[in-house]
Amino acid sequence: MNLVDQIKRELGFELRNPISRYLLDGWYLQGTCPVLCGQCRTPLTVFRCPYTTTRGNYKYWALVCTGCRAVSSLDDVPDTEKKFLRKWDTISTPLSASNPPRKEPIDKTEKLKVSHQAPPQKTKKTSFAPTEEQTQILQAVSRGGDVAVKALAGTGKTTTLCLIAKQVEPKRGHYVAFNRAIVNDAIAKFPSNITPVTAHGLAFRALGHNFKSRLESPRVSNRDLAELFSVGSFSFQANADSYYFEPFQMAQFALRTVGNFCKGIDTSLEEKDVPSIPLVDVKQEVKREFDAQVLGYANAIWNDLLKRTGHAKFEHDHYLKMWQLAKPEIPGDILLFDEAQDADPVMLDVVNAQQAQLVYCGDSYQSIYEWRGAIDALELVNVDETKWLTQSFRFGDSIAEIGNSFLKRLDAEAQIVGLQRLASFVGQVQRPDAILCRTNFGAISSLISEQALGRKSALMGNVKVALQQFAEGCRELMYGRRTGHPDLAPFANWTEAYEWSRDEAAASLAGEVATLIQLVANISVEKMLQCLAAAVEEKDADVVISTAHKAKGREWNSVRLAGDFKHPEDMDKADLRLTYVAVTRAKEKLDISQLPKAKGETPPLFKRSPEQPVFEGSSTPRKQRPPIDLNKKTNVSSDVQKHKGILRRLLGD
Repeated sequence: MNLVDQIKRELGFELRNPISRYLLDGWYLQGTCPVLCGQCRTPLTVFRCPYTTTRGNYKYWALVCTGCRAVSSLDDVPDTEKKFLRKWDTISTPLSASNPPRKEPIDKTEKLKVSHQAPPQKTKKTSFAPTEEQTQILQAVSRGGDVAVKALAGTGKTTTLCLIAKQVEPKRGHYVAFNRAIVNDAIAKFPSNITPVTAHGLAFRALGHNFKSRLESPRVSNRDLAELFSVGSFSFQANADSYYFEPFQMAQFALRTVGNFCKGIDTSLEEKDVPSIPLVDVKQEVKREFDAQVLGYANAIWNDLLKRTGHAKFEHDHYLKMWQLAKPEIPGDILLFDEAQDADPVMLDVVNAQQAQLVYCGDSYQSIYEWRGAIDALELVNVDETKWLTQSFRFGDSIAEIGNSFLKRLDAEAQIVGLQRLASFVGQVQRPDAILCRTNFGAISSLISEQALGRKSALMGNVKVALQQFAEGCRELMYGRRTGHPDLAPFANWTEAYEWSRDEAAASLAGEVATLIQLVANISVEKMLQCLAAAVEEKDADVVISTAHKAKGREWNSVRLAGDFKHPEDMDKADLRLTYVAVTRAKEKLDISQLPKAKGETPPLFKRSPEQPVFEGSSTPRKQRPPIDLNKKTNVSSDVQKHKGILRRLLGD
C-alpha cells in the first residue's frame, strides 16, 4: 500500500501533493515516536517503506504530524533527533505484520553520542509479574466492559495502564492525560498501539489546526479589547462604599466568562459562567446587572473567536470547546482516561460519548481542582466494573500511616498499604528536597526563608508568574493606577487595598489576598520581585517550593509541609484532600512539624501581626524606631512662625 492510502486508513486524513516515493507500494506504520513536531509539539507518527539498492536493503522514512497534517523525511529533522529516531527504530515494534526485518546498518557509536541529549526512549517489555490487584484489573478489561480503576497515592497507576495497553494488543487506542509533561513521560512507556495525547492534542488534530494563525497572533491587551468590542464601565455600591470597574477590567471579566464557558458542556454562555465580583459582598440586583453586562461582552468575544480571522486572542481552550460542541468520535478500540478525578466537564462529555471501551483511572481523594470547575468522573460515570489499587510502591508504612489518617477523615473506602521493604521517616527534616504549601503566600514566604539560608530555590509551575503578576498589580495601585489583576480590581489605589487588607472582614472573605497585600507592604514590591527573579530552574535547585496543587503527580525523597496548612480538625473536605496529596509526595522523609498542634490554632505563617515580619531569616531585619510626636514644638517650627510674622508685617494678611 502506498503512503497516501496508509495515512488515510490509519490517521483519517488525505495527504495532498505527495512526492513520488510516497506513491510506492510497501509503506507500513512503524508507530508513534517520542520526537515532537517542531510546529505544534504533537508526537510524530512514523511510516517506513523498504527499498533495495546495489549497496544493500534500506527503508524510507515518512514523519507524519497529525496536528499539522504535514509529512517530512528524516533529512528534514535536526541531527540530534535524526540520530534518536534511528535508535528508536531499533527498539520499536511495527504495527504492521508486513514489516520486514531490519537490514539497515546500525551505527554502534550512536548510543554514546546521543544518550545524554535524546528524548525519552520506549521502554523494553516489563519482566515483573503483575500484583494481585493489577491482575484483577487486567481481567476486568479483558471482559470488554468499561472499567474504573481507583488508584490511591503511589500505587503504580501508570504501570497498570501500560499493562492494560500491552494486554489489548493489537487493538489500538489513546491514553488521554492531564498535561503535556505526563504525556511526554507516557510516550516513553506505552507500547506503540496506544497513542498518549492530551485532550488539546486530540482537538488540535481534528479542528484546532484550522486556527493555527490565530493561535500564533500577538496577545491583545485588555484596554485594546475593551475598545474593539465597545466595552463600558460598571459602577456599584457595597457596604456603603462605592466601587468602579473601568472598561479594560470589564473586558477581563468577559474573557474569564468565555474561559469558564469553554470548560463546561453548555452550548451557549450563561450567567453561571460570569465570575463573581471579587473581595466584596454585593446585593443580588447588583450581581444580576453585572452578569448581564459582562455576558453581553462575552458573547461578542465568543462570536469573534468562532471565525478564522478576528480580533480577540485565540487560546487552546477555545478550539477544545469547539471540538466538544462538534460531537467528535475519537478513532480506536480503547481509550484510557487518566486523572479522571479532576476531569474538565468539556473533555468528560467527549469521552463519555465514545463507542470505544473506556478505562477511567484516578484517585477521588486527590480531587483538588473543583475550585476551577473540574469534576470527579470516578463518582459520576457508569462503568461495568470498579477495581482498586492500594499497594503503594512509593513509600513505606510510616508515610502510609500519615496518608491514611487523612483518608479516614475523608471516610475513604480503602487505605494505602505501605511497602514494607521501603524505609520511611516522619519527623523534622532540616534540608528537604521539596517544601509544599497550601497557598501562594506560603510559597513566597518559604522562598524568602530558603534564599536567606543560602539555598538555591525553585518555584514549581506557574506560582512564580502568579506572584509576579500580583506584585506588578500592587505596583500599579501604588502609582495611583487601577490594575487588571482580578484580585486587586476593586481598588482604585494602594491605600484602599492596604486598608481593606487590615480589616478582619477581609481576612474572612479572602484571607490569602489580604495576607499577600500585607506581605507586599512589609517587604516592598521591589524586594518581592527581586526574590522571585532569584528563583532558579528546578534542575539547578537545592529545594523545590510548590503549592500542593502544582505538586500533584510528583514525588521527592524528602518533603516538608509549610506552615500555612490548617489543623486536620479545622480542615474541610477540600483541605483534607489537598493535604493528603501533599503528604503522599514524600518517598523517604516527611516533615509535618509545622502543622498547628491543636484544633482552632492559627497556622504558624498566619500568626504574625501586620507590624511583624511575615518571614524568618531575612538578611535585612526591619528597624524599630520610637514613635514621633507630631505635636512637639521644634526650633524649625518656631523659626517658621517667626518668618511668617515678618512676612505678615511686610505684606499684610
